[in-house]
Amino acid sequence: MTCALISFSGTLSAQTITWTGGANDGGNWNTPGNWDLGVVPGAADDAHIFGIPGSQLATATDITIDAGSLELTGRAGLNLNGTASAGSGSYSLEGTTPAAPGNPYNAMHFAGSSTAANATITVVGNAPGDLFSGSLVQFVENSTAGNANLSVEGEGQINFAGASSAGSATIVNDDRGLTSFTQTSSAGSATITNNAGGVTSFSGSSSAAGATLVNNAGGVVNLASGMALSIGSLSGAGSVYLSNSALTLGALNRDDVISGVIQDGTSEAINAYRQYLGQQPTNRTGGSLVKAGTGTLVLTGDNTYTGGTTISAGTLQLGDGGTSGSIVGNVQDDARLVVNRSDSLTLAGDISGTGTLAQVGAGTTVLTGNNSYAGGTTISAGTLQLGDGGTSGSIVGNVQDDARLVVNRSDSLTLAGDISGTGTLEQVGAGTTALTGNNSYAGGTTISAGTLQLGDGGTSGSIVGDVLNDATLAFNRADALTFDGSISGTGAVNQIGTGTTLLTGDNPYSGATTVSSGTLLVGDAAHASAALSGGGAVQVAAGATLGGYGSVQGPVSNAGTLAVADAALPGQGTGAFVIGGALSNAGLVQLAGTGVGNKLTVGSYAGQGGRINLNTVLGGDASPTDQLVIDGGSASGQTSLQVTNVGGLGAATPGNGILLVNAVNGATSEASAFSLGNSLEAGPYRYSLYRGSRDDSAPDSWFLRSQREDDSATPPPTGGPVTPTTPDYRPETSLYAAIPSLGLTYAQAMVDSLHERVGEENRSLEGTLQQRPAGDGPLGWGRMIYRSGQQDRERYGQYGEMPKYDYRISAFQVGLDLFQRQMDDGSSDRAGLSLAFGNIKGGVDHYDHRDAGDDTLRGYSLGGYWTHFGASGWYLDGVLQYTYLDIDANSKQTYDLDSHGQAYTASLEGGYPFEVGQDLYVEPQLQATYTRLDLSDSRDSAASVRFDDSESLVTRAGVRLAKDWLAPAGQSSRRVSLWLRPSVLHDFQGESKTRFSSADGDVPFKSDIGGSSGELTFGVDVQADKRTSFFATGGYQQAFDGDAHGYSGNLGFRVLF
Repeated sequence: MTCALISFSGTLSAQTITWTGGANDGGNWNTPGNWDLGVVPGAADDAHIFGIPGSQLATATDITIDAGSLELTGRAGLNLNGTASAGSGSYSLEGTTPAAPGNPYNAMHFAGSSTAANATITVVGNAPGDLFSGSLVQFVENSTAGNANLSVEGEGQINFAGASSAGSATIVNDDRGLTSFTQTSSAGSATITNNAGGVTSFSGSSSAAGATLVNNAGGVVNLASGMALSIGSLSGAGSVYLSNSALTLGALNRDDVISGVIQDGTSEAINAYRQYLGQQPTNRTGGSLVKAGTGTLVLTGDNTYTGGTTISAGTLQLGDGGTSGSIVGNVQDDARLVVNRSDSLTLAGDISGTGTLAQVGAGTTVLTGNNSYAGGTTISAGTLQLGDGGTSGSIVGNVQDDARLVVNRSDSLTLAGDISGTGTLEQVGAGTTALTGNNSYAGGTTISAGTLQLGDGGTSGSIVGDVLNDATLAFNRADALTFDGSISGTGAVNQIGTGTTLLTGDNPYSGATTVSSGTLLVGDAAHASAALSGGGAVQVAAGATLGGYGSVQGPVSNAGTLAVADAALPGQGTGAFVIGGALSNAGLVQLAGTGVGNKLTVGSYAGQGGRINLNTVLGGDASPTDQLVIDGGSASGQTSLQVTNVGGLGAATPGNGILLVNAVNGATSEASAFSLGNSLEAGPYRYSLYRGSRDDSAPDSWFLRSQREDDSATPPPTGGPVTPTTPDYRPETSLYAAIPSLGLTYAQAMVDSLHERVGEENRSLEGTLQQRPAGDGPLGWGRMIYRSGQQDRERYGQYGEMPKYDYRISAFQVGLDLFQRQMDDGSSDRAGLSLAFGNIKGGVDHYDHRDAGDDTLRGYSLGGYWTHFGASGWYLDGVLQYTYLDIDANSKQTYDLDSHGQAYTASLEGGYPFEVGQDLYVEPQLQATYTRLDLSDSRDSAASVRFDDSESLVTRAGVRLAKDWLAPAGQSSRRVSLWLRPSVLHDFQGESKTRFSSADGDVPFKSDIGGSSGELTFGVDVQADKRTSFFATGGYQQAFDGDAHGYSGNLGFRVLF
């Protein structure tokens, strides 16, 4: 169809003027001959243009049409071009039959920069079945709808093409009316309303960012494929078809509600129109929605578009408090996503971005995607549920929970954010939910299935308030966590972290408790009423710890550690722990803490090779101690009691002793139920464990006593009274008591007698001695010393026998004459110094015949001697000697003692030889040796040890029988001497005292080497040449009472310099 150029101006009286032609002049509106009255319609006229085949209507440039109304019918057409304006008149387009598919019945065409201005344009297609091919109003090029009011229905169409714009027009699409934006056209700031059956479509690069589109029920908004369209405001109950395009909403920052369905594909009306035009219908998927602007977009339809949703600004809200409003697919949330449904909604896509999610409806929102939005989550009403029983559904970041947060996963999920607010948290899935944030939500926690785990092996993860646990609550922290709430229900509690969990409330849950790792404490000193009061069984694994100041109602099976009071919480003071059921102990019960007085009470006790550590003040009867109490049940099996002495100085226990295991209210104990796992010593006392009191008041209780009893290894099986004997002294009393005796013995051995010290040095009997050549130098000498012996005396000290010991002396001694004088009458004097070093080692037995240990004394001696030989061969020999002793005592029970001391020895010896035959002599001898021993006080880990000064005064009377031979040796003769000496010795002193500290004062222990003995000594002396001689001696000594004996030997030399 072609249209003539029409211009209109002027004003006429109201009349109806009908278009009659226009074929000759191109259909000029301003030609009067083209109108039936021969005049051009004015502002007060009604103009009618009826479609006449072959008629042409057009407008010219710069024409303003001011007709009061214009009706186009049939196949009539009106073209506005240039700067033409439709003015403010009313236009009605009503078509009949199209010429061809897509060719409208009649048309109003805006081109150039024309405008619909303030006109009112009504388009009625009247072409049933000819989709959108009735009347047409079209804007092309740079034309605009201005401020016009446009409406279209009945297969009519308003089309914007080219760079045209809807301006600020008001457009209404009624039933079967279409407004389409194509190419680069714009909806401007128009307000477009789709009523039922009305359609607004967009294609090409058209835009609507400033437009308002109200898509009422039955209306359609359709996007062609491949678009990126922005609509400033879209609302209503109509349908929105995205094809595979991206739709951005909200640029006008308004609050809109879309209750229709946003979906992929193409509307049926548009596809039918495409088919009518001979085009293929389309049904592409992947459309997406972008929420822009600061306003709120509420979606109450069940939307099905599949290309995902982006929230770049403002709020996207699903639902408006009812039972509809949903989306599918992933969400890029960089602002705020709100769910406001009263029923259940599942969001299966992944929600990512920097934005937030808010649950504000009364219903339940189920998130089954792996969500990573970083802005946090708010639950102000209803329920937000993570997962739906499967292996997906998560969030990150903090949660403001003022309603209900539910986790329903079948696998593991970690919630690392902090959950705060007044709401609740529920674990309903079969999986494990780990909370690693420091959560403060106040509404309580419910566990109906699976496991709720606090922490994931690190140093965070906590909740506050009470827990209703009908499944499993697990604690998995590496540090200390205090839980102040109450745990109830039928579920179990597991401690699986390496850290410490402290429960301070009453926890009446009835399920089992398992301590797999770390420590579970029930109560501290400030919360001693804390309890596991539900009666469930408690299992403590190897390496794990249960304990505290509270109580456990049910039975406990311990393969790890059960720590009581300050054994679990050092510094909080002694206290008690109660187990109402039976304790089966294959691990350690740690009663020993930082103090003394912890108490563990159990209904019954079954030892399975476990151990109980206790602190005890080792003193007299009823000394302070940790204690195991068996209340009404029984003690069976085998358990070792490991007792640590805490400051006890040791004391006698003539009464019942120190109560370690207290059987009360009819409780019984087997005879082998408990044994002492370590040696116990304090002061001089050794403590042993006994079943039963002495007074028969507690036959099944167990006591420590330091008294010797008839059968210390096997207590009376009936727990009856036992007969006290003497205190039970520890082996170290013998070991240390032997030290002074060994010191005296060593010091005396370094002096010996003259002939044992230097050999056969001089005799003036004629013919038997090679006299020294005149002017010879001093005499030097040396010897190797060996002694061994045994003290085995049945002598009694204050409370028991004295120590029995074997000893061995190994030493080397040298001397040198520093002064010598030969007098005219044949007598002579010599004086010199000696040095010696060596040791004496003693192996000591206790009075009960046990090996007490070894004493080692290392000696370093400095001596001075003077010897006078008379002219007739008699001699007088004097010695003064100082010996420094370094002392080590090593007990068989790992006790060690170090000390040192000094010994001062003086000896005076004389002899007078008588020749009774050729070179045969009898020499009576007398000798007195005095030794004083001063040892430094010391201590071992059980007592202070003090050594009294010790003295020994030994007198010896003997007769030496000697025979000399002279053997030729070249130019000279060699002398060979043999001698034998029986002697009687008596030590007038020899007693020493070693004192051990105790709670009752020092307790002395004696050792005594005094008394009388007989000795037989022999020697041989061989002169190698004029200047060198060698000698050897040996001897045996036996106490007259038979309890001591010893052997001696020397190998020596003399050299004349």
